[in-house]
Amino acid sequence: MARQRSGKSESYQKFIDEQAITAYSELQSQQSVKKAILGAFIGAIIGFFLMWIMAIGSEITYLLFIPAALVGYCSSRIGKVYERKLAMMSGVIGLITHSLALTLLFEFDPLALITVPLSFLVAMHYGTMKLTEVQEKAIFRHSIGQI
Repeated sequence: MARQRSGKSESYQKFIDEQAITAYSELQSQQSVKKAILGAFIGAIIGFFLMWIMAIGSEITYLLFIPAALVGYCSSRIGKVYERKLAMMSGVIGLITHSLALTLLFEFDPLALITVPLSFLVAMHYGTMKLTEVQEKAIFRHSIGQI
């Protein structure tokens, strides 16, 4: 038997290819836009009520980005969102939720209104699920056309 000098056998490469194809197809099949929107609205409702509880206690500085983070987190968990373009949707919903909660509950407090643009980034950050190394490599290989 002659050894191959490349370090990787054909069967290993075939296994890696199949693993990437399987991981990418699972990600594609699990991601749902409708579920992501539903999750974002569930997070918005929960976040608004948490903000309302904060308004009763007059604690504006604590937990200020919780509504936006909940919008993104619920969207990513329920909708299995892994793409940034779909996470932007939860960012917009988080921005709207955050700004409505601040204007309705804290009556145009200028210090709180400064944080509204940051709520978009918080919701978008939490709006994508954390991927495993195999999933990240599968997405990369799909983007360069290997699968």
